[in-house]
Amino acid sequence: MGEIKELVSVAFDIPEKKLFTYQTKIPVEPGQRVKVSFGKRKVVGWVVGPGIPGNYNYKEIIKVYDKKPLINEFLFKLATEMAAEYFTSIGNVLGIMSKNLALTKKEKIFERKQVKVSGFSDYAEKSFAMDVLEDMKSKKTMIGIVKFPSTEKKKKFFQSLPGVCKGSCLIVFSNFIDVKRYSESLQLLYGDSLIVLTGEMRKKEKRAIWERMIEEKNLVITGTRICLFSPVSDLSIVVVDEPSEYGHKENNQPRYNSKEIALMISKILGIPVIFTVFQPDVTDIYYTKKSNAILIDYCQDLQLPKVIISQMHWKSQDDLLTETSKHLLEKTIIEKRKVVLIHNVKGYARLVSCKKCGSTVMCQECGDTVVPVSDRYVYCAKCKRFAEIPVKCTNCRKGSLSARFPGIQKIMQNLKSLYPFFSAGLISDTGKTDFNCDILVGTQHAVQYLEQISPGLLIFINADTIAARNTFRSEEKFFLLAEKIKKIMQGQDNIIIIQTRNSGMDVYLDVSRDNSENFYKRELSIREKLMFPPFGEFIELGFSGRKWHKNRNTIFDELRQYGEIYEISSGETENRIWWKVSDREKAFELLKSIVEKYRIQKISLDTTPYF
Repeated sequence: MGEIKELVSVAFDIPEKKLFTYQTKIPVEPGQRVKVSFGKRKVVGWVVGPGIPGNYNYKEIIKVYDKKPLINEFLFKLATEMAAEYFTSIGNVLGIMSKNLALTKKEKIFERKQVKVSGFSDYAEKSFAMDVLEDMKSKKTMIGIVKFPSTEKKKKFFQSLPGVCKGSCLIVFSNFIDVKRYSESLQLLYGDSLIVLTGEMRKKEKRAIWERMIEEKNLVITGTRICLFSPVSDLSIVVVDEPSEYGHKENNQPRYNSKEIALMISKILGIPVIFTVFQPDVTDIYYTKKSNAILIDYCQDLQLPKVIISQMHWKSQDDLLTETSKHLLEKTIIEKRKVVLIHNVKGYARLVSCKKCGSTVMCQECGDTVVPVSDRYVYCAKCKRFAEIPVKCTNCRKGSLSARFPGIQKIMQNLKSLYPFFSAGLISDTGKTDFNCDILVGTQHAVQYLEQISPGLLIFINADTIAARNTFRSEEKFFLLAEKIKKIMQGQDNIIIIQTRNSGMDVYLDVSRDNSENFYKRELSIREKLMFPPFGEFIELGFSGRKWHKNRNTIFDELRQYGEIYEISSGETENRIWWKVSDREKAFELLKSIVEKYRIQKISLDTTPYF
């Protein structure tokens, strides 16, 4: 008798939504990784279930890497849901989940450190987390949004939470600096029960931690977004800190974000999810108004800094600071306090201006500043409209238009020239930062260092490069950033200056007047009328390939049957569009039929391009 061979389905990290059947004489289970022949290559795949019999020759599994499954039933359910939610293959999702997971097992899985644990039972803040969970239970909701007045208050909440959970606790941060900051205090309380999981780990180190999470219970897991895929069997709660921050968004396909994945996990396991914030975003407020979530606010009687709106009248790019900013900067440094200057995230503006006369292109409907979204189009954040970029300046009728603006290095040069007797330095994520400088310049990411710097003055060099950018969420992003800074810089002696060309912009007035209610009311009203998220969906699609170009106009017409489309880039190799739809699931049904009908193989997708 011949050997009995089993048929199994194997998934690969490819966009194509197809499973491949292989045969094996080695016993395997779903969740194990295997080496197989795929075309002319030898590749790694995941066993996902029994194979499908057919009238063809099956290839053999060459090697089984894992002695036991590394992907458990919960992660398979999550991968299936993510594949449907992000229009991709289950193999693509499994690739993200097990990214940088070593194929060979490390001999010594985990060396326990002798850490003195202070003991949670004596910790004074134990009731903090319990109160939050009780409030959620009383409102019969699985989603809690907790608003904090300070980092210290957040830290106490994170310290108290694992002690009241019956099972493992997962806390996700947007950046490694926050992971390190909060993990150090958790280590003192929970010792070896704490696991830190980030994308920066070495492959064998991650493999060791992964196997430990499979085997052990009652763990405290912290890390960046990758730790959402922890294979623990007793997960009891998920916490996502500042879910609107960009660090929670995956850069590769599938382009998931921590908030959506946390909500999926909550639904699959029936466990609570908590979003910890300095300021809720518009979607959070929408959830609370729909009674899908509860907002718990611990921000009372705060001594917030003064916020000044300073109108810019720049004659040249070298003139970076208004007279008000110059006066307060000099005053602050003379008082031996530090100054922080914030520039936009990319280091250059997204404003279209004339090279000859310097005037900025404005919206023809409302007169507000517009920002470029492609080589051909600009976007008005106030009107929520797109328009073509003029060929020549509308003011002088002669000059050509440019979106250039001085970057961080140029700003540093100007500051050193303007204030030769003051020390100035760059706040860098990669290099060494001298926090003893009088003036520190950085992007939005510099905010994570503000507690360490403790500035007396913070200046947005050009707030319009944040609040008047290329998406409908630009004002919201500035609002959340400014409100976070206000919480960190508490104290009536501290000052925040918003330099802008648009001093009457509503979001600046809301920030300066501490009027968050007005901001949320206005944003929700506008978005509901225009069916923007959270009332509708914006999906970014990228098409390329010969079959796409051949049927481009026909495909556009079919997409328009379900929603408006905006072409944001058009090149020889790829077209990218924004597709405004009312329902993601129905939109994907149409998209699937288009892809199959025209046999399009090269397509990329982002369900939250505005994140």
